[in-house]
Amino acid sequence: NNTNVTLWPAWQSVPGFVTPQYVYGKENWKVHLDLLDLDLGRSYSVGTQLTFRPFLGARAAWIRQDIHVDYRNTSPAFLAIWPNTHINQNSSCWGLGTRVGLGSNWMISHGFRLYGNGEVDILYTQYTHLTSSQKSEVNTPNRYVVNQKNADYLRAHLELLLGFGWGCYFANNASHVDLSADYGFQVFFDQNMFRNYLSDLNIGKSFSPNGNLYIHGLTVSLRFDF
Repeated sequence: NNTNVTLWPAWQSVPGFVTPQYVYGKENWKVHLDLLDLDLGRSYSVGTQLTFRPFLGARAAWIRQDIHVDYRNTSPAFLAIWPNTHINQNSSCWGLGTRVGLGSNWMISHGFRLYGNGEVDILYTQYTHLTSSQKSEVNTPNRYVVNQKNADYLRAHLELLLGFGWGCYFANNASHVDLSADYGFQVFFDQNMFRNYLSDLNIGKSFSPNGNLYIHGLTVSLRFDF
C-alpha cells in the first residue's frame, strides 16, 4: 500500500488508451470439488512383499470455482482516473466418464509399507454456469456482465500419490489398525474457464485461456478394522 508503487491489474479489462494503475489489490479464490467413484479391480501378489491392484471404473465430478478481486486506489488523484473496481468470475460444472488406474503396496518389514497409486480419467464435462462481471464504485451498475451456459467439453484428469504406512493385527488377529500418510498431485487439464478481456471498449473481444487446475497436498489416515 505505497503510492510510489503501482499495480497493473491482471483481471481487469484493459481500457483503450491508458492501462489502469492501483496501489492495493486483493484476490479470493474458492474451489469446491466433489468426486464420486465406482471401481472394479482385483489385487494380486508378486512374491510375499509386493502387491498390485489394477482397476477400471466410472467417475462423476462436480467442480465449482469463485474468484473475487478488488483493486483500490487511496490517493484522490488516482481515484479520479481509476476508481475502485470489483471483478467477479464464477464457474460451475459437472462431469461423467471412465477412469483407469493402478495401486501398489510394498511391504517392508514389521508392518511398515510403501504404497503408490496412479489413475487417469476422461470426463464429459458440461459447464452449467459461467459468469464474469466488473463493477466500479463510481457507477452503480455493472460495467459488464457476461453469462454463458451449458458449454460442453471433454476434460482429462491425472492423479498420482506416494505414501508410507504402518499396520498391525491384535486381539488374536480379530482387529487391525492402520496409520498412513501420503502426498498426492492432481491435474485437471483445461479446467479453468475464466474469461480474459482485451478491451473495455469492446467487451466482445475476450477469450478463455483454459488454464489447468492443480491440486496437491498431504493426506493422513487412521483406519480401524474389527
